Amino acid sequence: MNDLETILDFDTEELSTNRAGKLSSYQRTKLERSRLHSLFVLILMCAFVVVVLMVGLFFGGIILAIFGITALLCAILGLVEYFLGYDTYRRDINSEIASIQGQLHYVRRSNTILGIETHPSAIRIGDVSFLLLVHQVEAFQEGDIYSVYYAPRTHTLLSAERIMRYDTPDEIADEAYIADDMQDHRPLSQSRK
Repeated sequence: MNDLETILDFDTEELSTNRAGKLSSYQRTKLERSRLHSLFVLILMCAFVVVVLMVGLFFGGIILAIFGITALLCAILGLVEYFLGYDTYRRDINSEIASIQGQLHYVRRSNTILGIETHPSAIRIGDVSFLLLVHQVEAFQEGDIYSVYYAPRTHTLLSAERIMRYDTPDEIADEAYIADDMQDHRPLSQSRK
């Protein structure tokens, strides 16, 4: 297993399944757990709304108005959780996965007050971004070419593989100098003649 497999929790069999555009059974289970977590949050919010409304009705008056507004806001948050959480995971579980290949870039979180860039908090390939934990981001090499497989609606990263290491011009020049030095000690341009 390489670092990406260990840190992102997938294996070579799952990577092969993802290349075919499918979820592995383990990945399906992980998405199902996320969906159930979202459902749990939704149920807690509904229970909170009912309790708040009952307390407001019991005390009446201004308490009813305050608790009624609180219950309304929680109900709105519950709808957001349903559509952005539970329903989105449900649709991801029942669909094919997406993939993107390209040069990887770090997305850095910045402190708006001080204007300082902190540690990377996400990766981006093309116009697709993935919010990850810091140690997960650091498993990727910025600038290298990757194929990334993900759930299309939630952008849950399922697996990834490095396709090509991106060499900076300095690294390319160093490699050419070393290769030339091993041949006949002439500059690279003359050794080709």
